[in-house]
Amino acid sequence: MNASTDDLLIRFPADTIVSDVYAYAPPSIENSDNQIADVTWMKKVNPNSNSYVFSVQRNTASPGKGFFYIDFQGIRIPSYQKGDFPAYMEASPNSVFSTEQLPLATISSGKVTLSVDEVASISSDSAALSTIRIREESPGDLKIATDSIELKLPPGFKWKLNGTATNETLWGDLALGSLTTENNDQTLKIGIKLKSGVTLVPGSKPKASTIELSNLLIEVDEQVAQAGDVNVTFDGQSDVTASSMVIARYGGYSLKGGPYGDIPTIIAGRRDQPIAVFFGEELAPGTIDVNRSITATVPKYVKWNRVPVLDTAISELGDEIQMQRFGTSGTDLFYKDDDGSKINGRFTKKTQKRAAKVYFKKGTVDVAPNFKGLLALEFGGTSPMHGKMPIAKVVPPVAMQALKPLEIVAGVKNQKLDDIIIAETLPGALLAKQLRIYAPKGITFEQPPGFEVVEGNLVLAKNSVNVSDQNDNGDPYVSVDVENSSSVASKIKLSNLVVNADGSVPDGTLVFEIKGWDTATSEITQGDFSESKAAETVVANVYRSSTTPKTLQALFTIGQANAQFAGSEVTLGAAPYIKEGRTYLPLRDAAKAVGIADADILWDPATQQATLSKGAKFVQIQMDSTTLRVNGTEMTMDTPPEVVDPGRIMVPVRWIANAFNANTQWDEATQTVTITAK
Repeated sequence: MNASTDDLLIRFPADTIVSDVYAYAPPSIENSDNQIADVTWMKKVNPNSNSYVFSVQRNTASPGKGFFYIDFQGIRIPSYQKGDFPAYMEASPNSVFSTEQLPLATISSGKVTLSVDEVASISSDSAALSTIRIREESPGDLKIATDSIELKLPPGFKWKLNGTATNETLWGDLALGSLTTENNDQTLKIGIKLKSGVTLVPGSKPKASTIELSNLLIEVDEQVAQAGDVNVTFDGQSDVTASSMVIARYGGYSLKGGPYGDIPTIIAGRRDQPIAVFFGEELAPGTIDVNRSITATVPKYVKWNRVPVLDTAISELGDEIQMQRFGTSGTDLFYKDDDGSKINGRFTKKTQKRAAKVYFKKGTVDVAPNFKGLLALEFGGTSPMHGKMPIAKVVPPVAMQALKPLEIVAGVKNQKLDDIIIAETLPGALLAKQLRIYAPKGITFEQPPGFEVVEGNLVLAKNSVNVSDQNDNGDPYVSVDVENSSSVASKIKLSNLVVNADGSVPDGTLVFEIKGWDTATSEITQGDFSESKAAETVVANVYRSSTTPKTLQALFTIGQANAQFAGSEVTLGAAPYIKEGRTYLPLRDAAKAVGIADADILWDPATQQATLSKGAKFVQIQMDSTTLRVNGTEMTMDTPPEVVDPGRIMVPVRWIANAFNANTQWDEATQTVTITAK
């Protein structure tokens, strides 16, 4: 046996009297040799002192824990001592022990203290607890009875008595008696009796005792048990210092997981786009059982390209966990299904003592041109990991906005449209391919329009503008070739747009779209997805020569809570007012004034964002922000929206009106603003 020795000095407060001292080191701890081979009380520092020196012999060959006990018998504490009663432990500089103050007791009327060596992590249907220690603070506190102490488990947990429990009296005259259960095994009754061979003189009390209870088992009903701390409540004839104690931590058959690090922003219409590194973590060892499967499904209009691989550099594999491998490389832990929407994996070993936390990296996806927003994986299978996990933010390659939709008449040729701005959302969003802008059936282009880069460093090919009366689906389009992609997000102005509208074009909004397979906005080819539209905008309102465009007129007066809508008086949510030269109206009233129905006014309290939609146009406005988004294109207002009593959202009305192509007129004399919309 390899051994070394350390001296340890323990000192008590002044006027403390100790009758006797015992020291003891058990031979083993948790099935391993004790790292403490022996402990011996050597001497007092001097006969009148309260300091004691112990020699502690270590077994350095043992891989286990080190425990030893020191029992100071018959301690007399001075009457003036209140609160915590400490011992001062002192050691030499090179000792394995530290110099510190240890609270040994709290001076009180006398109670029983229960504690556990450590809070056990459990997840299986039957699990062993750590050792429970029962300690009297003074003789007579621990009652001799079959129900001296009762431990009641929460719902979903039961005590399992199958003869495995063991006990030991560390010191004192008491011992463990019977162990029984009641309340459908939810309550454990601990009996206490006199230790064998102990006889009490009438009127005397047994010596204060400390008893250890080990290898107790509890069963878990995973349909009822709640994950988290397993808290037992105390009852019985003995007075226990606390009302409850945490004896275990139940992980349940569940995992937690999420993205690791930043979530990347990727572009719709691209292949092989990187997703975030993500992880799955067991809440307790053994959560992932053998042959449990795990699936990760991407949403519609997204497909897996490369399956994620295990990041061995940062993963914690626990003691046993292993996944079945797929693929000739021998490193793929997932495989794709036939349509590419789902990846599958299966676990072939599970953890026993150490929980696993696994990270997966290098996963990529193909994204259809029309997908945008948060991309989240949907986890399923027979493993406990379920739910959605965000792994990327998807932005469209471009945003498209007509400066001002005009009125055109069905059945009339040579009608001019206003300019259109096409803005990249990120540098390089437009590929070096053909950019196509489609019109609906019934519309033809009278002449090739102009394409001009007005911002950024995108390069358009010279003499590449083309007009096509129709494509395979019958929709006409104009196009231009992108010669070089940008390194700075760029904007293109489409001008000199002149169209012919035949009689088949219906009344209402006229929408142009940017779409097409294998184009500047999509490296995806036809067949992978069903939709190629990347952006759209309203370019005109169509009516027939026999009809007149319907108009809506609303009249608001500053400081007045009533207004005129199409000649009828209505009550507003709040009175309009002027602030820093800008006219503010209630959000809903401003929206109605430009022709937006109540159903098309959406408010998200979580993000504090309002969304207004009319036809193919939607406008988003954020509280306390000067950013206004029109079909995804950001504009900066000169003043933000705000809230006034009684909780009404007020907006600068001119910005809302302009966004929906409504006309505003201000009359200084009458302090009125008139909004005219179609």
